[in-house]
Amino acid sequence: MCGKTGEMSPILDEILKDIQGLDPKAALVLGAGFVREEWKTLCFKRAYSILSSAVMSTKQIASILVPESNTRFMERPARVELLRQAFQKAELREALPLLSHQRARPSFFEKLDQTLQQGRMNFAHAAEAEVISNQLIEKTGNQQKREEFFLLNRFWERLLEVRELWDEARLYEDAVQNLSVATPKLLDLYYRVEHSREKPRVEWFWSELGKKTTVRSLSSDEILKELSETGDQSLVRKRAHSLEDAALFLLDELYSDIDKQVVVIQDLPVIRRTLKRVAEQRGIYLLDSRDPTLVTQSEAIKQSLLDLELCAKGFSRATALEWLRYFHPKSKEYRKKIIETAIVQGLDSYQRIPELHFVFKTIHDRYSSRLTLDQLKNNILLSIHSHELPAWTQQVMERLFTEWEKSLEQIDLKRFKKPLRYWFEQLRDKLKQVNPVIDPVKNRNGLKLYRVDQCPSLLSQTEVQIHFFGIENAYFEPKETQGEWFSVRDQEVLASEFGWMSSLEKSSQNRRSFELWSRDRKSVFWEFEYDESGNETEGFDFTLGDADQYPLEKIGAHSRLIASWKGASWVSPETEKLTLPDKPSSKETAETAAWPFSLVHAYGNCPFVAYSQHLLRLNDERDVEVELSADRFGTLLHSALEEVLKTPDDIENAFEVAWKKTPPIAWEKNERWYHATRTHVLEILARFVDDEVGYRARSQADLLYSEKEVEVSIGSLALRGRIDRIDQHEDGLIVMDYKTGTGHSSGRDTLETGKDLQLGLYALAAREVFQSEVITAQYIHLDAQKINRNSGFLFGAWNKGKKSDEVARPISSARSNSNSLFPDEPASIWPALQLRVEGIAQSILAGNFPAKPADPLDCARCRFRGVCGETRR
Repeated sequence: MCGKTGEMSPILDEILKDIQGLDPKAALVLGAGFVREEWKTLCFKRAYSILSSAVMSTKQIASILVPESNTRFMERPARVELLRQAFQKAELREALPLLSHQRARPSFFEKLDQTLQQGRMNFAHAAEAEVISNQLIEKTGNQQKREEFFLLNRFWERLLEVRELWDEARLYEDAVQNLSVATPKLLDLYYRVEHSREKPRVEWFWSELGKKTTVRSLSSDEILKELSETGDQSLVRKRAHSLEDAALFLLDELYSDIDKQVVVIQDLPVIRRTLKRVAEQRGIYLLDSRDPTLVTQSEAIKQSLLDLELCAKGFSRATALEWLRYFHPKSKEYRKKIIETAIVQGLDSYQRIPELHFVFKTIHDRYSSRLTLDQLKNNILLSIHSHELPAWTQQVMERLFTEWEKSLEQIDLKRFKKPLRYWFEQLRDKLKQVNPVIDPVKNRNGLKLYRVDQCPSLLSQTEVQIHFFGIENAYFEPKETQGEWFSVRDQEVLASEFGWMSSLEKSSQNRRSFELWSRDRKSVFWEFEYDESGNETEGFDFTLGDADQYPLEKIGAHSRLIASWKGASWVSPETEKLTLPDKPSSKETAETAAWPFSLVHAYGNCPFVAYSQHLLRLNDERDVEVELSADRFGTLLHSALEEVLKTPDDIENAFEVAWKKTPPIAWEKNERWYHATRTHVLEILARFVDDEVGYRARSQADLLYSEKEVEVSIGSLALRGRIDRIDQHEDGLIVMDYKTGTGHSSGRDTLETGKDLQLGLYALAAREVFQSEVITAQYIHLDAQKINRNSGFLFGAWNKGKKSDEVARPISSARSNSNSLFPDEPASIWPALQLRVEGIAQSILAGNFPAKPADPLDCARCRFRGVCGETRR
């Protein structure tokens, strides 16, 4: 029967009547952009019962015409392995030098397969490939890489023929050949519904099929006319500060009436990932249970590979730390030991931690150096079982391995053995391609998420509102891309002379798809200024119409996040409700209800940092550095100074005592490190002893306390701490704080901003505990070149900045313009500082911890900037 393509569309009910029942008269063939399940749902809603075979794809029809391909059709894993196997032959590598040279690139064979398959589908048949090759040589000259791809294509066709294997391109070519030599069993009528233009080889197949039976082609526009009712069309633009903000605002709108809301996205990983994460925070899940992100972003899947990864990467420290974090009850203890013992690589190195070595040895014995696919499968399933991972994880892996085994069996590679690193990389890549997991629990309500290039076939209700989210400018603009096989110039020639889809046609098709979604419906187009990494995203601005026709509403940053670039002030509801526990929850303070001075000090610098450090107790797991870290060096030096003050003539003994109090870890446990540290510390101690002699002579002050523990209450907040040193001067107390670095605020800056309060807190505590005036609170900056005592809270009555100054017993020698020098009496300064500290104490007790640093420049080096949201600015 001769086919009649392109006829007027019959009514939708006529199509459904023809495809219903046990003996349908016709089949409905859906092209790209349609969701098969939606069409089945449409049939049932209109009271038509259908067989699963009544709604088909073009590939299914071709498979019926080439039945021998059903068990020999190669999916991507098998094709990739066959290419990898082919390039092991020296003859092929010599014939394809440019492609062979790139074999070491990551995922080379996966990308090569993708390029080869896309190119093959662009040729109607093998003979056309030869014509195109000759035409391109004539038009654009010889290009070695392009010619290598044509040669690879001929090699691939011959390889498939010899091995009796099929890919999609060969399937269509053989289906057409079978149509020409026989009269296969076909239905009398095929309804072909198209949303976007198919590849040339698919179009060629349909033109040949139309010679044997009737094909009625329908466009998505015609179908939508049947499904849609005339409604009000309007489009509103909303622009948020960042991708995260836009997602939060969007979910706020969806939450109250989610059944009548649809989100249409450009299928970019960052867009889908952000929407899914923000939705789950609201307790909203995807209505379609086939979630493509469930596998690629699942922590459970990641955990299922950790045993393999641990062995494949030679028990590297980074992998071992991650493994412990997930699977070991004593994770914190063992992670600390790994770092402190400087373990880098290799199972044997863990013998320094016998209990952990035993655990890792058990895993190692299970994974031999080379495995077959079957052995790998058994080990992965055993890991899932032993770590008690979710049941669906095992289902995903079993399905993946079943398909993988089938693919490798087709090319006789099922029983080959490969190294663990090979299997790990391959398995991780396979998981990126695995089909979406179908959740057996169906959601009654949820987020309706579609791609913009899908056909909105079932959105028949005019009251449905469309939200376009994360659609780039480039999606609607002609975009010429340099391909691996064909250059931009090649693609222009092929578009003009061979009917290939041009970049202009592709952008027009994308625009048409967008317009179908928004036709006769209320729509919102969501934009944002910055992506998830904080980069500007002009690509997500609206470009489809006049700005006057589609006015822009700037909505800025979401209230759940911190103040944005617009300068809005905000404190989160979670933070507003925070209250301090009755007692600090740490081992060091278990016996007392007092909080450390460092809480108030950190709050003065930035309240959110104080919250992160002292309430959330967030700490970095630092690796051992190539030199002694600042805090460990400070601890060592403090201990040495405590001894020096007792016996100033024996600095060497002071160092040895301090070294024993600060036990070495990791690489510090060697002679060279010890001698280098000893030399450095002794230089500082010698300089300190010399300076101390001069200080004592001029001030005539005596040591009162070293490392003195004190406890006070300020503004109803109990505080405790250890003051480095207190000296007794004839006129009062001198409070000292040892520092090995610079960059601390002067006394005046501390008083004005509240930054670097530690020294001031020491002074206030000393006044209260000893009921004596503090006449100086100074930082002692320790350096091998010079000891500096001229910063902190210094007072003119005890400061001799010039030789001409007449001071009886001077403590400091700061210049008159120093911000650390006060002309006033101490009794007029400390009450002002007390007031500031009491205000901070009240804010702490009220649970108010906003992200407002005293110095905004501190944010650039803050460890918590990713927690508070500073990286979003």
